[in-house]
Amino acid sequence: MNTKPTNKIITILLFVASYLGLFIIWAFVINTLLVPWDGTLPQDRPPLGTTIRTINDYFEVSSFGSYLPFILLFIISLLIVLLRIRKKSRGQVYKIFEHTAFSNFIYIGLLITIFFIYVWLMPSQSKTAYNPLSIIIHLAGIIILFGVQYTGYTTTLNKKKFNL
Repeated sequence: MNTKPTNKIITILLFVASYLGLFIIWAFVINTLLVPWDGTLPQDRPPLGTTIRTINDYFEVSSFGSYLPFILLFIISLLIVLLRIRKKSRGQVYKIFEHTAFSNFIYIGLLITIFFIYVWLMPSQSKTAYNPLSIIIHLAGIIILFGVQYTGYTTTLNKKKFNL
């Protein structure tokens, strides 16, 4: 498959931009979910020694703990891409990059939409610490994203070639 060098560069830039977007959105969402008392006064937080306070403090204060969840998700997502590009020709690799960038951008858009709908429809619940509904929604979204990345399902939706 002969692709123009500019198409390859744009594909790689979109791929990198999609992962940068994933990293930023996961940092925001995971810190919102796991550090609900970030920036609050100590007297407004749960007592020291309780499980929810320990979880909050680990992900808020610990330099490793604050980055651990989204770095793990980032690595898993990249490993899925690496598994897909093994033993592929160069042309197929660029299609995998296009597919991954496409699925990442769709996921980011859906996550932002879900977040705004959630905050808009349930403002009192969105401030509740460790809300199980939001955690389940985000875990389901991550699992679906990984499944789409692994199976390459959106390539059937992406039959029209983007003229980049």
